[in-house]
Amino acid sequence: MKKVIKGAMYSTQSAERLASQASGLGTHAGFEEALYRTRSGKYFLHGKGGPASRYAEQVQQSAWASGEKIVPLTLEAAKEWAEGLSGEEYEAIFGKLDESQGKVQVSVWLPIETKRKIDRIKDETGKTTTEIISSLLAEALK
Repeated sequence: MKKVIKGAMYSTQSAERLASQASGLGTHAGFEEALYRTRSGKYFLHGKGGPASRYAEQVQQSAWASGEKIVPLTLEAAKEWAEGLSGEEYEAIFGKLDESQGKVQVSVWLPIETKRKIDRIKDETGKTTTEIISSLLAEALK
C-alpha cells in the first residue's frame, strides 16, 4: 500500500517492516498492524481489519467492509505502540536500553569520510566515538 499524507510518501513496499501485532483475528473486529520505518526515518502503521475493526471502511450508509489504512506515527508514538512487543523485539527496533545511565544504543550508517574524521578526532583527543558523536549532536541540537 502507498499513501501520501501531509506531503510525505508512506509505502509498505519500500519501507522496512519492523514488527507486527494482531488482535481478534478471525472476528469482524479483528485487525493486524505492522510498524514500518521509511528510508528517511519516519514511522508508520499499516493496519487492516474486519468490518467492525478500527480499519473498517464504510461502503454504504449503514454498511461496513474490511479495510486498511496507513497511520503516520511520531517516534514516541511508535515506541508506545512497540511496548506491546517483547523486550528483545523492542530493543531490536529502537536500540538497547540502559536505564541506569539514561542512554540508548543506536545504529547508524555514516559516510566513509565522516567516519574517517571521527577517527582523526579520536586519535587527536583520546575520546571515544560515543563521546565525540554525543558532544557533536548535543551542540547541534541546542
